[in-house]
Amino acid sequence: MVIGVDVSGSIRRERLPQALDFIANVVDDLEVSAVKTRVALVYFSDNAYQLFDVGQFNSKQDIMYWIKKTPYLGGRTNSAAALRLMVINHFTSLIIVYHATSASAHITCQVLQCHVTASDSHTLLCY
Repeated sequence: MVIGVDVSGSIRRERLPQALDFIANVVDDLEVSAVKTRVALVYFSDNAYQLFDVGQFNSKQDIMYWIKKTPYLGGRTNSAAALRLMVINHFTSLIIVYHATSASAHITCQVLQCHVTASDSHTLLCY
């Protein structure tokens, strides 16, 4: 699972802990291990950065520790950079459906093909 976290100014510093708590709760419900669910985290504002890679940590405690270390950066919301980093590092193909209204913009991503690093593992996109 690759998680993308917006840490730009649109999130506001005071709301980031709530988003990180939500992500930690999702991870807490997973079966995290080298042969089950593996997790990576990408955070973005003006640019995108990978906080940790899929398979770098095989325990929920380590993953949740690093989720809480995700920094607030402020700046612009460059979701394109995050998607690009996710595709380059983790996926071989991706469909992006963009729907915009006058009030908001929504991006939905669907993975067509996963980058598999071991014969019995799967990588999924959560964004």
